[in-house]
Amino acid sequence: MNLKNIAAAALIAGTALVASAPAQAVTTPFANFSGGLNTANIYWKNGNASNTSKNSSVYTISSATATTPGAAQVTFNFLVGGLPTAINANFNLIGTVTNTAAIVAGSCPGFACFIIQSNIFGSFSFTANGNQTIGAYTIPNGTLLLGATNYSGALVAGPRGGSTASFNGSDPASGTVIYTSDSMFGLDFTNTTARDFSLSLSSIGQAGGPSSQVGLNAKAYASLTPTASMSTFRAYAGGSFGSEPSPSVPEPATWALFIAGFGMVGFQARRRRAKTSVAA
Repeated sequence: MNLKNIAAAALIAGTALVASAPAQAVTTPFANFSGGLNTANIYWKNGNASNTSKNSSVYTISSATATTPGAAQVTFNFLVGGLPTAINANFNLIGTVTNTAAIVAGSCPGFACFIIQSNIFGSFSFTANGNQTIGAYTIPNGTLLLGATNYSGALVAGPRGGSTASFNGSDPASGTVIYTSDSMFGLDFTNTTARDFSLSLSSIGQAGGPSSQVGLNAKAYASLTPTASMSTFRAYAGGSFGSEPSPSVPEPATWALFIAGFGMVGFQARRRRAKTSVAA
């Protein structure tokens, strides 16, 4: 089976992920986010203005009209361990593609024709946007909620010429995803054997200019053999993050038991000291 058929089979099997972008079935979602203003917050930039380069970059933007990297305002939610939800956050993502043309796969031309961009490397982070108190958590401005210090082997895929796509990374199936989070949340990824992220891209629109193409595309798409990486576009992103098993985090009840246990240890120690003093 050639690369195109393999990619097409994988993409067609995961088409339902494009709209909702859950983590892969083998993993358990532990966090997700949604765009705060329902406007474009992702910018894909081909390496040159004519969209003919095999190099590209992808990054968050601070407004729907921005063309340079910036923080996107989003709502971030933890899904495990009673950790806080509805956190106002800044989302920063950067990714690069080097010397890799997109491919088309599936039944082309037609509605089952897909375009896939692989070989994306980069990092992302979600940090608290402002001081926030949510439940028992006081979260200072700038606190790292979740980050991937590096990811590799990620891809963007969607219907050719369409307005939706998925942006996925998976470790160890196709690349690496290394998560980190501030210690105040107690997330422990040490024993996770698989980690992934899945962003849904919607409202994909070309960023203008004489070389713009309709929807998700790449140069020489008409011949079904793209000669460049994906053409420049904007999109709105939301998504989720998963691992197997879910990262361990002490439940609130467990913390209460710890505290109670420490209290009992202290009480017993004081009693022993008191008895020793009386005996003396």
